[in-house]
Amino acid sequence: GLIAAIGIGEAPIGLQGTFSLWESAAAIREFAYKGAAHQKAIADTSTYKWYSEELFARFAVLDQRGSIQ
Repeated sequence: GLIAAIGIGEAPIGLQGTFSLWESAAAIREFAYKGAAHQKAIADTSTYKWYSEELFARFAVLDQRGSIQ
């Protein structure tokens, strides 16, 4: 269900973030809560203290122009 993802920053130095575009909210939930790789990454984040702070936000697409090929 992932359409596109863009990561910014570099670990372990500096600010880091990811922006991703998904086909549906159901696809996001499937990845976030049922994917083994994502579950491991969540556990590793806590174990290795990768982030000083976390923010997860969802935004709705209000308009689009062009297309992703």
